[in-house]
Amino acid sequence: MGLKQAIEKLNTAVDDLVTLEVITYTGDVKHIINTTGGKPTIDWDNLTTSSVGSATTQATIKLVAATQVKFDGDMKLFQTDQQDIPRLQELLDLHRKSVETSIAARKSVVDFFGDLLKDIVKKG
Repeated sequence: MGLKQAIEKLNTAVDDLVTLEVITYTGDVKHIINTTGGKPTIDWDNLTTSSVGSATTQATIKLVAATQVKFDGDMKLFQTDQQDIPRLQELLDLHRKSVETSIAARKSVVDFFGDLLKDIVKKG
């Protein structure tokens, strides 16, 4: 791996660490099973693509809401205006709670490493 590729991988890792994303979909998914390793699991990374390995996915999904939170507090928000989605308010509430839970989890990780650094500085 060259220096350019290493820097790109580092940038991707840092962006993933400092960016929190919550995306809520609804719809009908007929097949999205990945049997790698012999255990059937949902292939989350390929949920919105047309195929998973050799399996074909038949899905009709709609984006209900999406939230992106940057480390510095900048946010991007999307909420559908399609009122014909069944259980729309329930899905929006679920999305909001997921964002809150994710932010709290991220804060716990940051606090943990902050406390760890404080301990290292005290000992040093």
